[in-house]
Amino acid sequence: MGRLLPGDVATLLRFVRELHATAPWELDARIVADLGRVVPADSISYNEIDLGTRSTRAVIHPPEARDIPAYLGAFQRHVHEHPVIRHYQATGDTSALAISDLASAREFERLGLYREFYRPLGVRDQLAVGLRLAGRTVVGVACSRSRRGFRREERLKLDLLAPHVREAWHTARAVRRAREGPRAADSPAAAEVVVLPPRGAAAVGARAALWLADYFGPDGRREGLPGALASWVAARAREPADGVPEPRRPLVVERGDRRLVVRLGRDGDLTLLVLEERRDRVSPEDLLALGLTRRESEVLAWVAEGKTNAEVAAILGTRPRTVAKHLERVFRKLGVETRTAAAMAARQAALPGPAAW
Repeated sequence: MGRLLPGDVATLLRFVRELHATAPWELDARIVADLGRVVPADSISYNEIDLGTRSTRAVIHPPEARDIPAYLGAFQRHVHEHPVIRHYQATGDTSALAISDLASAREFERLGLYREFYRPLGVRDQLAVGLRLAGRTVVGVACSRSRRGFRREERLKLDLLAPHVREAWHTARAVRRAREGPRAADSPAAAEVVVLPPRGAAAVGARAALWLADYFGPDGRREGLPGALASWVAARAREPADGVPEPRRPLVVERGDRRLVVRLGRDGDLTLLVLEERRDRVSPEDLLALGLTRRESEVLAWVAEGKTNAEVAAILGTRPRTVAKHLERVFRKLGVETRTAAAMAARQAALPGPAAW
């Protein structure tokens, strides 16, 4: 494990404080613009990758590096070769790793990924940290260089920042869901945003008001919020004068098989409360996005509930051997080797809650 110098710690603190002040819809642009102060790189990218369709969304900094999208077709063709992504899929470990940690220069240069994507861009190494790994979806941030090698201290800095960035990412995703509007009743999650001005009462929509009443009950209200929630917001909004702020972990309130996840965000001088109501049962519909067939999704949904092959066969009116065949295909599609790993991938994809890792 490397050691950080006082200047490194100051840089980390500045990044975290600015991250906490960033509006959710500006998150990816802020990350790639500011991360270079923490880990110097020729380019920094925020990437959302669907390993099933191999589609990629990328936000890249600096502007002169934005020729990269011209080569994204090659990246999508060869993304399955990426040493770090392959490691994430095989192990579930999304800590900061460099390509050079996992492949020699000769091994990397033999890959189509290098020949068709990285070599034209002058990239010889890349340090990446995962923000989310669920089923076939990978979200991460990567620092690319024209030379091989990253220091242990640089890996340590990314690992220290990762919990803050992951929580900010979850908040941003929930805000996107809220902006999409009400979701179907059988959807795994629905979201609302409550706006708290510097002074005065909170702006609470109709559905958010119903959730607050349901989950907090007849709690004494302060500034338009249940008292317990107002106290939590006040405590979480205070940043320590010294030291590293803690990741903004959500508040989770459970009611039977449902739970309300409350996250804290900022938009200028406004405080945002991002509410997501979730249910704790995996349904087959939740899993179709993983690239599974309807029957494979049904099998995996029951496996995620802890059912054995014999129990799944009885529920679906088929044979245990058939269930096992479906699971073999599920394992291949998800890139996992055990039913435990498959069940975890299913729950992460369908019920991505406050602790996605």
